[in-house]
Amino acid sequence: MDEEQIYLFMLNAQPNILKKYPKTLKNKLIPDKIFDTFNTLFTQVNIGKHTLNFSISRNYNEILESDEYIQLTEKTDSFIEQYKRITYSYKNNGDIYYSKDFLNLLDQLIEERKYLMGKFSVLRHDSKKFNRDDVIQSLQNEYHFQIDSEIGKGLDHIRRVQRLKMYANYLAGLKQENLEVDYDYQSEVLEVKDKNQIAAIDAVRDIEKKINSRKDDIKDISINPIVEDLVLNTTEKTKSVEIIVVYPNGSTDDEFDLLLRQAKQTSSKEIRSEFIAPNEDDNYDYLEQTKKLAEEPAFKGYLKDVKHQNQSIIDWELTTVRTIVKVKGS
Repeated sequence: MDEEQIYLFMLNAQPNILKKYPKTLKNKLIPDKIFDTFNTLFTQVNIGKHTLNFSISRNYNEILESDEYIQLTEKTDSFIEQYKRITYSYKNNGDIYYSKDFLNLLDQLIEERKYLMGKFSVLRHDSKKFNRDDVIQSLQNEYHFQIDSEIGKGLDHIRRVQRLKMYANYLAGLKQENLEVDYDYQSEVLEVKDKNQIAAIDAVRDIEKKINSRKDDIKDISINPIVEDLVLNTTEKTKSVEIIVVYPNGSTDDEFDLLLRQAKQTSSKEIRSEFIAPNEDDNYDYLEQTKKLAEEPAFKGYLKDVKHQNQSIIDWELTTVRTIVKVKGS
């Protein structure tokens, strides 16, 4: 019989909500919030005494149809025309001049690009599908000009948006899928049946956003992978590591308590702890120990992110999310 891979994620509520609804939060309020969210999205939700199940349709056309995508790509088209004029001027007379309007538009577009990729987190994997040469060839074919690396301002943004467009169109061409999700009230674990780990993580981030879009008393839940093996993208140049954890629903151990001490006093919804490397050439032990500290909440599903200079350094391609395997039809 065929087996299906099921990825595990922990749902977590803010500490003030845990205190406010100690008896009904798990068995009533959270299940009702999930039900109300997806029931209004024309999704059948089967809600029971201890678990609920729902199936959501994964349709990537919503990226291409979103106002954010349309606005970003149209503005970037205009920006590219300005970039081309700067390129032609440089080739004709050797001058490079970036106008104030050009630079202001670039700053605006960078923020809009980041917002779009935050809204549709699956777009963060575009570099896995299309490499730099693919992107440059696509740019030159679409906009009919030869890229000159001497014109540096704006080129990174142009390349990033082109790769984003290529990936969004690739995703939209994929067969529409249904994603099965089970939620257990007591363990507060979501079981997500998906074809691979990256797809499951992206789907859960979308589920989290949809649940939190409902403005009610149960504000801002978080859903984090339950990790078995954490892999961080660090090098000898990594001299600071920020560990971000959410406040746990259950008990913790001594290692984890180190991160939570101040949070317990303040009822903070999450904790950001930054660790700075000692002034030594070899930071191997520092990186090993900070990784070990991040592993404690990661194994329980309470690690939200690990960052260096405000950029996530969790390698989700190599990190292992806990799974269970079920035989189809069992």
